[in-house]
Amino acid sequence: MRYKMDNSDESNLDKERLNQFVARALSESNRMQGEVNNAEQQRQELINNYGSEAVSAWMQEHAEQVLSQEEIRLIQGSTKLLSLN
Repeated sequence: MRYKMDNSDESNLDKERLNQFVARALSESNRMQGEVNNAEQQRQELINNYGSEAVSAWMQEHAEQVLSQEEIRLIQGSTKLLSLN
């Protein structure tokens, strides 16, 4: 015999699933923010040790090796927009 859930059981199950989803999303968001913070700290250490011009040149060289010209153009355009703010 199959058990049929009433509306309140379904509602509670939906709420629990939603709560679990939100908890996982928040946890992942916090983890990713930590990764961003670590990357920014490492980038800043490189700038402090070698100067912003050297780091910028390395980033440009890397971009040329792994990105298409269109991707480079898009990144440069978005960087210009960010520097205006």
